[in-house]
Amino acid sequence: MHRGLLKILILFKQQLQLVQAQVHQQAPRQPVQVHRQAVLQPVQVHRQAVLQPVQVHQQAVLQVVQARVHQQQWGNEVITPWYNMWSEC
Repeated sequence: MHRGLLKILILFKQQLQLVQAQVHQQAPRQPVQVHRQAVLQPVQVHRQAVLQPVQVHQQAVLQVVQARVHQQQWGNEVITPWYNMWSEC
């Protein structure tokens, strides 16, 4: 019985040491990740602030172009029959 308990304690101690080693390996990384996020977040916010007006402008230009294309298509459909009718006279 004592041998079984001793084996369990040894295995438990080995497992505990393994977990402690993993925690120790990850612990130095966490401050680096927090620092990296703190450094990158203002850059991401700045990038978004710079790009947003460009995206809004592109969207506005696209809407104008789409409206003109639609107007030309609609206009051609309406004008073409009248033009053909007048040319037949």
